[in-house]
Amino acid sequence: MEITVRYYAVLRETAGTASEAFSLPAGSDGMALLAAVRDRHPGLGKWIHVVRLADEQAYLSAGDELMPDSTISLIPPVSGG
Repeated sequence: MEITVRYYAVLRETAGTASEAFSLPAGSDGMALLAAVRDRHPGLGKWIHVVRLADEQAYLSAGDELMPDSTISLIPPVSGG
């Protein structure tokens, strides 16, 4: 199945792109997607354990099964003041 990943902030800078496609086996979950992202962009490895996953409607947990043709946003931790 095809999944589009959108990167934000430091993740976008590190990956060198705002979005890209991944092919994953049917039934893959967020953990499988994060592993694929880390494999393609080793520099993102230090962020993988703290990113939030979100589809177009809600945040997801790493164990949630992904739907084919989804767009998943990877959101780094943010701080504000």
